[in-house]
Amino acid sequence: MDRSEAKEKSMQALTENTVRKFFEQIFSKNSEDTAYLELRAFNTNKKPVSKFYEYPKQLDLFLDESRAVNKKLCVYFGIGLKKEERGTKEATYDNLSIIPLDIDILKDCLDYKDKTKYPETPNEKDLNQLSDSEAFSIVKRYFNSIYLPLEPSWVFYTGHGVQVYYVLNESITEEKLKEFKKVIEFDNVNKGFINADSNIYDLARVLRIPGSNNKKFQEKQGRILSHKNNVYSFDQILNEFKSHVQFKEQVKSENIEETTYEANSEINWDYVPPCVKKALELRKTGSANREIQLFLRAFFMRYFNQDSGNDARKTLEIFKKYSNNFNEELTLKSLEEWFKTRRAPSNCANSPAELKESCKNCSIVNIKRGNPLKSYFLTKRENEELTAEQLEEQLEEKQVLLKSVGGASIINKTWEKELANSTMIMSKNIGSYSKPHINHVQYFNLEDFEYNKELVLNKKVIDILDEEHAFLDFVNTVKTKNVTWEDFAEDYYLTYQHIVKKYDKNQKIKRSKAYGFFGENYSILGNDWELDSKYVCHGKAKKLRELFDLKYEMGEIEDLIYHLDQYLQDDLGKWILEYSMASLFRYYLMDTKKLDMFPNLVITGQLGTGKSARIKLLFAKMFLNLDILNSKKVAGGTGIRLENEQYCNLPLIIDEAEIPEQMYDILKILGTSKRTEDSRYNISTRIENSLIRPLMVSANSIRIEDPALVDRCVIIDVDDLALVNTEDEHRYLIDKINKLGAFIYRNIDKFYEQLKTLEFKASRKNAKESIFYIGKELLKFLFESFGMKYNSSSENPVESYTHTSTLGKRIRKTIVDDVKRIIVTEEGVQYNIYDAVNNSVPGDAYNKLMNKLSAVGVFVKEDRKEGFIKLLLTNESKDHLNIDKLGIYSLRKLKNEEEFDYKEYKIDGKTKKALSMNLMPIEKDREIGFVRNDSENLDSDERIILELIKDEVEEKKSNVVSRAAVISRAMFRNYQEGAVEDKIKVMIDKGILTAFKDQKLMIA
Repeated sequence: MDRSEAKEKSMQALTENTVRKFFEQIFSKNSEDTAYLELRAFNTNKKPVSKFYEYPKQLDLFLDESRAVNKKLCVYFGIGLKKEERGTKEATYDNLSIIPLDIDILKDCLDYKDKTKYPETPNEKDLNQLSDSEAFSIVKRYFNSIYLPLEPSWVFYTGHGVQVYYVLNESITEEKLKEFKKVIEFDNVNKGFINADSNIYDLARVLRIPGSNNKKFQEKQGRILSHKNNVYSFDQILNEFKSHVQFKEQVKSENIEETTYEANSEINWDYVPPCVKKALELRKTGSANREIQLFLRAFFMRYFNQDSGNDARKTLEIFKKYSNNFNEELTLKSLEEWFKTRRAPSNCANSPAELKESCKNCSIVNIKRGNPLKSYFLTKRENEELTAEQLEEQLEEKQVLLKSVGGASIINKTWEKELANSTMIMSKNIGSYSKPHINHVQYFNLEDFEYNKELVLNKKVIDILDEEHAFLDFVNTVKTKNVTWEDFAEDYYLTYQHIVKKYDKNQKIKRSKAYGFFGENYSILGNDWELDSKYVCHGKAKKLRELFDLKYEMGEIEDLIYHLDQYLQDDLGKWILEYSMASLFRYYLMDTKKLDMFPNLVITGQLGTGKSARIKLLFAKMFLNLDILNSKKVAGGTGIRLENEQYCNLPLIIDEAEIPEQMYDILKILGTSKRTEDSRYNISTRIENSLIRPLMVSANSIRIEDPALVDRCVIIDVDDLALVNTEDEHRYLIDKINKLGAFIYRNIDKFYEQLKTLEFKASRKNAKESIFYIGKELLKFLFESFGMKYNSSSENPVESYTHTSTLGKRIRKTIVDDVKRIIVTEEGVQYNIYDAVNNSVPGDAYNKLMNKLSAVGVFVKEDRKEGFIKLLLTNESKDHLNIDKLGIYSLRKLKNEEEFDYKEYKIDGKTKKALSMNLMPIEKDREIGFVRNDSENLDSDERIILELIKDEVEEKKSNVVSRAAVISRAMFRNYQEGAVEDKIKVMIDKGILTAFKDQKLMIA
C-alpha cells in the first residue's frame, strides 16, 4: 500500500469515527427504551425509501449501510428518533438536543443554478459545470465570511453548502424548535444575515448524513469542516441569534384594522381569489412565512407583467400596504429576482398549507390545472361576459360576417378601401368551422372527477377552461391558410366568445380513462360512460361495453350457475374464477390500503393441459366478453400496444409459450402498486402513460430466479395438478357465460356490500391467501343468491407452488428427457432407464443399458435412507444434455437449486463429484432383480400407463374408469396428453383395453 492509499484509508477511518461520535452526541439525551434511527434515500424515480435501525444497538449497521447506499444515492437521517418504524411526525419522539442550520450557499446565497432549467444562468454559475474541488473552495470561502453569534458544535460541508449543529445540554420539544424557526424566517425576510433554510424545523425532518457524498449534478464529497466540544442551553442560542438578526417580535395588535382591499386601476379586488386575500392578511399581521411571501410575489408579479414586462413598482406598493415591518430595499431586491424565473403562482393543489382553508370558498379549485391567477381571470370573465346577441352586434360593428354555407360557417371580414374617386368594399375570408357544440365533461382520471368544458369543432376538441391555450387553439383550428392571425386577433376573439356563448347548451357527458370498479362512488361501468378518445375504435373496448348492455333473463343466470358448478371439477378452474372475482375489486382494495399487494396470476405447464381454455371461459369471456386471448404481440415490442390495452382495470391476459422479457419487471411493480407511476420500467418499454391492469399469464414455461417476482405472483404449475376434463360443460357455457358477467356487473354494488363485511389481512405476507378468500366468499354469495352452494377450491395455490423453483423443474425435465433417449434394443423391444429402475429389463439388456449410461457419465443409485432412486450425473454427462439452452453451462451451478444436490459419491469404486436428483421413490419391499413379463407385449410407456389405469381402478373401486382421469395421472408423470392418447389406442388395438363411447376405459 503506497503512502497516498494509506492516507486515504486513515482519513476514511477518521471520518467514520467522527460521524459515529456525532450521532452519539446528538442523541445522548435519549432515554427511551425503544427508539429507531431513520435512514432515508431517494431511488431512481425520486421516491423516498426509508429503513429503520434500533438505536443505539444498531448504530454501526446504520453507518455501514448508509455508506453502502451512498455509493449510488444521496442519504439522509431523521433528526428525531422514532417510536416505531415509520417516518411520520406522529411516529417521532417530541424531544431533540440539537439546533441545526442548513445553508445552501451556492443556490440561496450566491445564485448558482441548473442551467438546463434556467438557460439565462451564466456559465460560471452553472451547477452542472461545478466540480467538487471548485464547489468546496467557494463554499468554504463564503462560510468563513459569515458571522455566527456562537461557535458551532459541528460544521459539515454538504456539496452545495454547509450544515451547522449546536448541541444542547438539554432536551427541547418541537414547540421550542418553532421559536427558533421564527428567528430564521425573520432573517430571511428582512436582514438576510444567515440565509438558512427555515423549513427544516419539524420533528420528521431529514438532513444529509454528515460526510456523505452529494450525488446531484457532479458528485461532491461530504467533509467535516469543524468540531468543537461546545454545548449550549436553548435560551442562550435563541437570545444570541435574536440579537444577531435584530429580531422584532411580530405581535398582533388587538386594535388592528380589518384588511380592506382598495380598488386599483389595473386590478379588481372583487375578483382576487380567497387564498391571495388570506395571504395578504397573514402578511399584514406578520404571520406570513417564506413560502407565503413567494406565493404572493408570484401572483402579483405575474399579474402586472403578463407580456414580458419588467415592472416591480406596482407589486411593491401592494407589499408596502400589506405589511407591518416593511423594508423597501430588501423587498424590491426580492421582487426583481422574480424576473429571472418568472414563475407562476402555485397551482391549487400545491398552494401553501396555511391557505388551504380559504380554498373552500373558491370556485376554481377543482378545475383542471387551476391556479389563483386563472381564478382571477375566470371570475372576471364570468362577471363581464356578454350574451351571444351582444357579441353578434359587436361583430357586425366590426364588419365581421358569420355566413353559413352547406353546413359550414365562414368568417368573413369586410372593410372599406378608399380609391381615387370612390370607395370599394373589400372582403376577406379569415376562417371557417363546422358543426360546433360544447360538452360539459365529467372526467374520471382514475383518482377523482375532473370537470372540463370542451368546444368541439372541425373534429377537434378545445379545452375552454384552459385560459392559456383555448383561444389560440381556436384560432389555429378555424384560421384560413396564409392569414396572419395577429391582424385579425380582435375579430377572432369576438367570434370565439360568440361561438362559446351560442352553442353552450349544457350538454353533459361522462368520460373515463378506464372502465372498472374504483370505489364506492367510482363505479365506472355501463353505457352512460364513454372512454378516452384513443379507445373509440378499440375492438376489445367495444366488446366490454357491449357486455354492460347484454340482456338476460334471471332463469338464464340460474341455469348458467348450475352448469358452472358442473364445470368446476378441479382446483385449477376454481382458482382462476376465485382470482377473477377478487380482481373486480383489485384497484379499490389497493387504493384504500385494504391490501398491500394484489399479486398477478401466472399459470404454467405443458401445452394441451387446458389452462388457456379455462382462462378464456372463466375470465376472458365472462368478464371481458372476449373470444381470444392476448399474445406477446401485446406484451412485447415498444410498450405502446400494452398502453393501448389499458381501457379497463381488470387483469390483462397474456397467453404465450414463454413470457416476453419486458413483462418480468412489469409483473413485479404491478403486484404492489395499483398502477405504475413514471417508474423505471416505463423507460425500458417506452410507455408514456401509467399501466393499471394486473396480469393473468398462461405460459408453457417461465423463469423464476428472481425472488421479488415469486413474491408478487401467484404461480400455479398445472403439471403438479390432477385435472378433470369437463369439455361438454365448457362447450355449453362458452357462448353464454358472458351473460353471467353482465349480471355481476349490473349488481356490482351488492358484491361490494358483501366485500365490506369480510375480514382479511392486508399485509403482503397474507395477500395471496386474502385474495382467494375474497374470491371464494363472493362466489358463495353469488351461488347462495340462487339457492345453490359453491364448492370452493380445496386449498390455496400459494401453499402448493410458489416455493418451488420453476427453473429447477424445467432443468430436471430436460435431463430426464435426454437420459430417456439412451436406449438398448433386445429382441425388437426398446428399453430405457425407467424400464431399468422398474426391474423390467432382461439381465443382458440391463447390463448393456447400464454400460451405455455410464459411458456418458450417467449412473443410478438407490438411496434407501432417503427413499429414492437417484440419478447421478458426472461432468462427462454435460456434453449429452441439452441444458445449455436453459443457460446452464456447468453442473456445479445447480447445487443451489431445490431439485438437485452436488457432492462426492462412490461411483465404480472411485470417489467422484456428481450432481444428483431424485428419479422416483423406492417402492416398499422393492426387490433387486429384473424380470420381464413378455406375455403382455407392451413397451415401457404402455406398461406405466396400464399401471396408472390399475391405480385408478383401485382408487375408484370400479372396473370402468374415466379416460380424462388416466390422462391427468399420466401428465403428472410428465407425459404429453397426445402421447398418452396414442398409447391408449395401441393397447385398445392389442385387446388390452376396452373403450366405451362415453370416454370410459376398462381393462379387458
